[in-house]
Amino acid sequence: MKTVIQHPVIGFVLFLQLWLIPAASEATTRFVKAGASGTGTSWSNPSGDLQAMITASASASGDEVWVAKGTYLAASAPSQTFKLKPSVSVKGGYNAGFDGDNLN
Repeated sequence: MKTVIQHPVIGFVLFLQLWLIPAASEATTRFVKAGASGTGTSWSNPSGDLQAMITASASASGDEVWVAKGTYLAASAPSQTFKLKPSVSVKGGYNAGFDGDNLN
């Protein structure tokens, strides 16, 4: 026996939920390059602040932070560490400009 939703408002609400939920959980990739001062939205506009990009990432959506080759220090003291977030991947060693197809 099939279940059919006959009320148009309920059908529309279900449609919106199924359509909006995947869009809300789409992962974001942020880009970091030592010495850069951008917003981290791409390799052409990378951030120089690794911790800020980790902090800005959302655990629930599986965001990634791509880090160019370089040296990165947490805060101003070498004894400090970066604070990671669950389900946020930090991947590094890329040449800035890496397009996602070829790992350097």
